[in-house]
Amino acid sequence: MFSRSYSQNVAAVHTLLGFTLLALALWHVINNFKPLKQHLKHGFTLCLSLTGVVLILILTLEQFPPFAHFLAWGSSMRVQEVDTPTVKQAFTTDVYYTSSEQAAGQKIILDFRHGASYHWPQYAFWLEELEGDFVQALYVSASLANNYFINKVSNKNSAMVFRSDVLGIFDEVFNLEQDPSTAYQRFRHEALPVFLHKLAVKDKHGRFVSDNSPLTGIDGYSGATAPGHFVYHSQSKQQLSGRYRLRFEVNQSFDFNDYYSSDRFPDDPVYSGSGYSAQPSLIYESIVDFDSPQQFYVMKLVGRGHHSGEHGRVINDLNGMDSALNIVERVIVELASER
Repeated sequence: MFSRSYSQNVAAVHTLLGFTLLALALWHVINNFKPLKQHLKHGFTLCLSLTGVVLILILTLEQFPPFAHFLAWGSSMRVQEVDTPTVKQAFTTDVYYTSSEQAAGQKIILDFRHGASYHWPQYAFWLEELEGDFVQALYVSASLANNYFINKVSNKNSAMVFRSDVLGIFDEVFNLEQDPSTAYQRFRHEALPVFLHKLAVKDKHGRFVSDNSPLTGIDGYSGATAPGHFVYHSQSKQQLSGRYRLRFEVNQSFDFNDYYSSDRFPDDPVYSGSGYSAQPSLIYESIVDFDSPQQFYVMKLVGRGHHSGEHGRVINDLNGMDSALNIVERVIVELASER
């Protein structure tokens, strides 16, 4: 798990051994309770032990060296599987190169491994300053970037309430037609609300897209949704220095559940409209440092977007989310050194 991509067999052994060691530790404490109790009467020993544990936890979570370098070492070994792919990986990992023609900054590689719930989601990668100001997009799904939603979906039975993912029975419960003439008339504010509010490009009606034209500020940084695992080679528009927040927002349509059912917000015209967003978007992020020798960063789940795109704040409460948490297995960011 440290040096190779996720494997169910390795994860099973890791989990089993973890619980076994925990049980042995508990058994050891029980069988040596009296001498341990006597030993811990000395306050200095207890204080020193607790201080050491807390210090290690803080340094690891805050990614201080050498802890961050140790974790980055494992990340680099996992990423190398893409650089020297096996026959199996050559067919399962797509590699894309994208950037603006005027881009002159650092190369940024986004290595994505999807989970079991990944089914053609909408997603966006972007950079912003630590204070929150938008810097630039790194990759955005084409349909959202171009405001071009050709598929028109309607419910066959408006009285039906969905409480589970309906992709497996899609043809039974929905009518699907492709209508290019109205593709620009559908808006998906709820798809990636954090990104859209951050980009803040609106038309005269206050919508986040302009009629018959793509979103500005994404030129050269959009493309099709990848069918499986992918590696995006992107680039900053200009040379960057210091620390920045790199964010990734992803949203899978039709993934209803008991909480985010189709009737959860009946008075919300967006959530109960034609988008079928169901579980809201998820936000992953990493703080990257363009001046640091550290090359690899693991993106962490930090929250979700609003269920109907009402605002662009990241909501930390993930209650009610289930299958959406399995869209992403992991995302590793590499700040590529010049070769």
